[in-house]
Amino acid sequence: MSADHDPCPGFTEGSPEAGFTWARADGSKARLDVPDAEAGELADLVGLRDATRALLDAEAGGTSTAGVEALRAELGQRHDAYVARHGPAGRGSPQGRPAQGGFRADPYAPLVYALEHRDPATGEVARSEVFTRRVVTEAGQPGGLHTRLGPPAVPSAGRGEAEAGMEAGV
Repeated sequence: MSADHDPCPGFTEGSPEAGFTWARADGSKARLDVPDAEAGELADLVGLRDATRALLDAEAGGTSTAGVEALRAELGQRHDAYVARHGPAGRGSPQGRPAQGGFRADPYAPLVYALEHRDPATGEVARSEVFTRRVVTEAGQPGGLHTRLGPPAVPSAGRGEAEAGMEAGV
């Protein structure tokens, strides 16, 4: 995660070795109990999330083409490694998705699941456009993004407590 982002409610951090935490609405962190069998996948998903956010922020912030392409290459390598170890991130339906260490409760989980598209007719999974081209135009450019990317409004349901101010039912 880049230093200019404060963890929002539900934001997952950590590693299999150090353990995982998630951010509460009051800014405190709570330990997230992740089964050993899911810890590696959760760490890989957190890495995909952070790499995706870094790439999109770089695109929005006017980072040089070389800098953006380096971040895109890192995301591609992380995604390839994830798929080789676990299969597509978006495997299953949102209701039938594997537990993935509780990652789907992370407010940026939809961003990671959007890295892939499934063809409804064939079931084949393909990478999204973010792997091949800019998807965010620089701020100030026609059609550009004028604010930093922020977290979607997602409740922390599944983390064991409701977060004040979060929308329910997402």
